[in-house]
Amino acid sequence: RQTGLSTPAVRQDGTSFVASGGDLLFAITPQGTQAWSYTTSMGTDGDPIVTREGIIIYPSEDGSVYAFDPTGKLVWQSMASVGPGHADSGIAESCDGRVYVGGVNGFFALDVKAGGTLWSVPVTGMYQAVSSSPTITADGVMYGVDSGGMGWALDPMGKVIWSKQLGPAGATSPTHVGTMLLVVLDDGNLHALDAATGVEAWSRPVGYALTRNVGKIAGPVVDGNMRVYINSTDGNVYAFDLTGNQLWKIPAGGVSQAQLFSGGIAIANDGTMYVPGNDGNLYAFK
Repeated sequence: RQTGLSTPAVRQDGTSFVASGGDLLFAITPQGTQAWSYTTSMGTDGDPIVTREGIIIYPSEDGSVYAFDPTGKLVWQSMASVGPGHADSGIAESCDGRVYVGGVNGFFALDVKAGGTLWSVPVTGMYQAVSSSPTITADGVMYGVDSGGMGWALDPMGKVIWSKQLGPAGATSPTHVGTMLLVVLDDGNLHALDAATGVEAWSRPVGYALTRNVGKIAGPVVDGNMRVYINSTDGNVYAFDLTGNQLWKIPAGGVSQAQLFSGGIAIANDGTMYVPGNDGNLYAFK
């Protein structure tokens, strides 16, 4: 089966959890065998998480969010009409154990044990927050960008700290570092915002081709030396410092595509950077 666009979540024991892109959710052992699977009523290509309680949570296009125990037993399932609804995004968990999901009904904070809605905020755009993966800080502030290009900062109780029109349509998932929020908008530029106010500090071109207001686009990644990396749809990886100076641009894929999708960068403990190229190859950089 296809693996769709889902990024696997990996438990401490090496078990990985991934959505098929079809109607199946999988748990895979470290040896590569199937531990269990679950069939939904529609496609699933969002990114699951494993919570600190060991609950595995998947978003789905059928309007439900699903939660399982480690054996694959369904713990809870949200209702499409009162929960986040159709969601293709990643899920985030706060330090106090709340689960955050962006869906067709807006941004939601859910109780991890029972799946009940703690609060919700309606958003803008044709697809609302379907592909808006939320970012949570240590103090519980949630940041997200909806399909209408509106940026949001919400406190732990769901109160709007700021909302600001950032672009004409969608964006990558935001990355929070220090006092800064980093995001690539529909204009193809990397933008640095003041996280407290949403005011822009700087922007730099990174060649992104976002051709509609929804898509699975890799967001900025920051390493331990505070360098910012972007895997662009133009076939290059860009590196910047936090003041916006471009450090380098390296071909990683060699193919420029006006496509909706680009893979996320992963950085290992030894500093090796792994980049999924848009030419079908995986690239590793030191």
